[in-house]
Amino acid sequence: YSVGMHTIRTLPEVPKDKALRLAMLFHDVGKPLCVTTDEEGQDHYYGHPQIGADLTKNILRRLKFDNATIQQVCHLIRYHDERPSLTQKSVRRMLSRVGAEYMPNLLLVKYADLMGQSDYNREKKLAYIKELEAIFDKLMRENQCTSKSQLAISGQDLIAMGLPQGKVIGQVLNQLFEQVLETPELNTKDKLLELAHKIVAPLI
Repeated sequence: YSVGMHTIRTLPEVPKDKALRLAMLFHDVGKPLCVTTDEEGQDHYYGHPQIGADLTKNILRRLKFDNATIQQVCHLIRYHDERPSLTQKSVRRMLSRVGAEYMPNLLLVKYADLMGQSDYNREKKLAYIKELEAIFDKLMRENQCTSKSQLAISGQDLIAMGLPQGKVIGQVLNQLFEQVLETPELNTKDKLLELAHKIVAPLI
């Protein structure tokens, strides 16, 4: 389908929810601004989610939508084309960017986006979304860490270790978070304090 026809076909595929319907209406609005054609005549739309989110933000502001709706719609558009590999680590990293609270609606957007396309490879693509959802559900059931706020230690713990207040606190927490995304079993206070000591030893 053309982008316009695809967009129309996606709208009935999401629940009757304002943010979801707006996300589908505008999810590909950035495509005309970033279309490129390869040597085989195939069109590509690299970067269209970010461009589309920026355009949508301006459009919805002009139409006087409330800030909460604008934020949610643009966030869904920005990440609607994310395709992590189907591993827990890749999905954890996706959630660290997207935010776990957005994932249920993002899955609905992905489903609608797929159902608005031709049926080429549809079963394979549906299986991908289903497995992505299953991994997400497992991560949530196990309360795996996907945001820095879920780390078992905080900046106060680092200060108690003797680290001075300032940007270095954030840098150390970022390093710990990266390690927890790789190895979720590290997210205990004792293990993170041990790792933090190794990181900050040259600094204090």
